[in-house]
Amino acid sequence: DLLTTGEYDRQVGRARHVYRRRRDLLVRAMTARLPSFRVDGAVAGLHVLLRVPEAVDDIALARAAAARGIGVGALSPMLLAGGPQRGLLLGYGRLPAERIDEAAEALVGVIRPGAG
Repeated sequence: DLLTTGEYDRQVGRARHVYRRRRDLLVRAMTARLPSFRVDGAVAGLHVLLRVPEAVDDIALARAAAARGIGVGALSPMLLAGGPQRGLLLGYGRLPAERIDEAAEALVGVIRPGAG
């Protein structure tokens, strides 16, 4: 029924709009608070990558975030080959748009204690 009525296409369109808005809000929130950090990620998907300097321990950051109830993933353990790359994988699929600024502020407080 979903396919024959066109409801599936409408639902995909609605979801695409919701997730794109969340992504855009998250990218803006992080770049405004951490302008020297790069945020990577295609417009598709439910995650973006916040690049951190190579000297920063992304695993320690992810653990510190988890201790504050913030779920992020460290990039470095995911790499199969290549030089050191550090970053945090930020998901926004379950993060309501109205909480994105609050979540970004909390994460900045982990990355730069006293700043967030």
